[in-house]
Amino acid sequence: MTRVLVIDDDENIQFFVKQVLESEGLAVATAAGAQEGLALDEAEPFDLVITDIVMPEQMGVEPILKFEDRETTKTIAISSHETYLDIVEELVDAILPKPLKPETLIKTVKSVLDI
Repeated sequence: MTRVLVIDDDENIQFFVKQVLESEGLAVATAAGAQEGLALDEAEPFDLVITDIVMPEQMGVEPILKFEDRETTKTIAISSHETYLDIVEELVDAILPKPLKPETLIKTVKSVLDI
């Protein structure tokens, strides 16, 4: 089963993405920050990481940089700050501006995972 990690400091975003992607048959784990997400990935690597860029504890760029060269893990950056999305555009497989729309999220995830 395809494993997805959602890293976002907003619990509502975590819940939303988890619900949408689980309805598509994906296994979804959530983390409130970059450190927590990286620790979860250490235990068992994910196929896709969806990470917010702007978070209070630590920016979401750290997970993006970690997975940039890992061919087995795809990344999607999400943010309500377009400037930050522009900065990471070359490092990720896709970018999604907030607010997220279910149909756009599903289409992007399927495209990135080639499913």
